[in-house]
Amino acid sequence: MVYTISTESQVEIPGFSLNTIMSDSRSNALYLTLSMSFMYQRHLDSVIKYYVEKTDAEFLFLDFSSEAQYWIFENVWGARVSIIDWIYNACYLAEFPIENVTLISGNSQIEESYDAWYEHIGKPLGVPKFAQAKHINMWSEIVSSSHVDYFDNIVRDGNFIKPFVFTFYNGVSRQHRVDLLKEIVKADLFKHGVITMLDDPNDGDLILQNINFPLTLPSSSDRTHNNLTTHNEHVSQEFLYSHNWAYLDVVAETIIGRQPDGHRHSFSEAPEWWKTTFYTEKIWRPIFYGRPFMLLGAPGQLAELRKHGYETFDDLWSEEYDEMENFQDRIRAIRYELRCLADKGQQELHRIFTKPSVIEKLERNRQVFNLQNDKYNSFSWSSNKEFQNTINSHFKTTFVDHNHIRSADIWLRENEEKVWKYIEENWYKESEYSIKLTELFPEYKGTVMMCKLRDGER
Repeated sequence: MVYTISTESQVEIPGFSLNTIMSDSRSNALYLTLSMSFMYQRHLDSVIKYYVEKTDAEFLFLDFSSEAQYWIFENVWGARVSIIDWIYNACYLAEFPIENVTLISGNSQIEESYDAWYEHIGKPLGVPKFAQAKHINMWSEIVSSSHVDYFDNIVRDGNFIKPFVFTFYNGVSRQHRVDLLKEIVKADLFKHGVITMLDDPNDGDLILQNINFPLTLPSSSDRTHNNLTTHNEHVSQEFLYSHNWAYLDVVAETIIGRQPDGHRHSFSEAPEWWKTTFYTEKIWRPIFYGRPFMLLGAPGQLAELRKHGYETFDDLWSEEYDEMENFQDRIRAIRYELRCLADKGQQELHRIFTKPSVIEKLERNRQVFNLQNDKYNSFSWSSNKEFQNTINSHFKTTFVDHNHIRSADIWLRENEEKVWKYIEENWYKESEYSIKLTELFPEYKGTVMMCKLRDGER
């Protein structure tokens, strides 16, 4: 189907001039959903080239909204590769014009951060800008459409006194989660929490020496992340019901703003001028379930939630931690607020959290969440589906999802000679972009497409 934009139309996709779109009413676009797989890290240029050749695409939308970090992988030289450098290099290798590329990210600050990247790196290199860098809120849709809806099973009205103050659920032991766990242990709060950490951080700090990792729920023998994921109907019933054991959820988001380099399993490391705020299922789940929460996220993330209609809990504890730039200060402030709650005792906590005003706030948050995901204009953050519909209304668009990529993976294996022609049988391949980058910024030495091989890999 061909979509034509009227000359009288005032609709314009940000990042594209209306005249450019109108110049050819048959413009083809490719919408490619990316992930962290090694296939993309090593072969993004080949995937782009393959599908552009198949579709004659003139515009490219790269949807990486499932993630939000700055650094993607380590290349064969041992240099870390940023998401921007990764995409620029892939497009140069695939000979696709950067100015026709849109990057879609889960980072709600991607537009400002990309502009900062361009001032610090892109402009000195003399490279063109993306057509646009755009934020899409993917994870609330995942929670709304795929998670088990446990809202009606959460006890809020005071039927019983809950044995714990808070939950603190963790899969991967990222450094900020381990640091908050240490503060919880130091403050003698461990006994007041329903706490999981599904791998062993091997931190070596004596404060954790008496903790037996992995931390799981009482009856769980599962050592994977599956028993704590609510992305499907097979979620552990114990995990769901355990929310009723405590009064609030402590949420340690995947990215908590910016951390200095050197933190284990961290997606928060970035240059000082790069800002990241990321909303995953970790924060949407307590809102979906109707739970009070403290959020160890990026500075100002609670304030951003309030701008979108959500209510937070500064009437129950201080939320000054949300304004603190240093993440260790935020961690200590959250620990202090948890200690204050624990000191109130079970009877007082029961009285506070069962007040009608608290229950009404939880119900309103749930309503805002539902409105947001039903796409009422006044509540909507831009979602994948919404943005894809917009793109499809202006372009003849080919959407490539994970199923298509599996087909491309088969194509890559079955056409190895063609693939190796694309990548020149050389893990150290460089583009004009990566050569320029290395010359001006030696610390990014040879920011090539290929990530470092694992032992035994080709």
